[in-house]
Amino acid sequence: MRLLLTAVAVLSFLCVGHTAPTISCDILTQKINIENRDQLLGKWMYVAETVNMPGIKTLTKKYVDSAFVNISTHPDNNMFTFLQSQKSFGSCISFTSSSLVVDNSFQTTIPYKVIEILLTTGCPDCLVFKGNFTLGSTYYQSLQLLSRRRILSTAELDEFKKQAACLNLPPPVFMDPEKELCSEEQDTSTRDITSLLNSNISTQLFDMIESFANTEGGLTGFIDTILSNLPGAKTD
Repeated sequence: MRLLLTAVAVLSFLCVGHTAPTISCDILTQKINIENRDQLLGKWMYVAETVNMPGIKTLTKKYVDSAFVNISTHPDNNMFTFLQSQKSFGSCISFTSSSLVVDNSFQTTIPYKVIEILLTTGCPDCLVFKGNFTLGSTYYQSLQLLSRRRILSTAELDEFKKQAACLNLPPPVFMDPEKELCSEEQDTSTRDITSLLNSNISTQLFDMIESFANTEGGLTGFIDTILSNLPGAKTD
């Protein structure tokens, strides 16, 4: 599963370490203009996410230990390259994708079509991505919190919870900052699935995911069935 990310200069509305003032939904859902693109570059850790697809929260909590993304420049000046590393099932998985910047939004077409924007955040080194995507005939929304840090303040986490509520999204799932990250230096133990996600097989996989996403246990049951047929695989 791809968690969609990037970074930009942010507006400060909260003071870290102090009581957070009440902030309206109008402010928390404001779109940020992408200006200094250099601030998008580098390593960003996944802190939290929410998606209004049934079962995704359970899937993330059960199968994703940790994740980060490295954002770099692309030969096309209007694009960014994203290299994501994710630890799942005790192994490291990586994949690379590219996003085109159009009207202050990030547009990705592979492995599926996603349009993302950056929202206001009071966290000085965080990014909040609001994404819209379609699987099959169903439209979904997502919200993701990234940071240069793995541990954020209570006020920063509470702000993200409120942003999710403002967008009528489910309560976020938060990554465990104690879980080990994959190494930035990829080696033979890292499984690169970029080719798989760029193939026709990925279209079939996403169609299957959409068909199993109707119930809370659908996706996890689907994954468990696959894992149970893999020699030596552990699902708990």
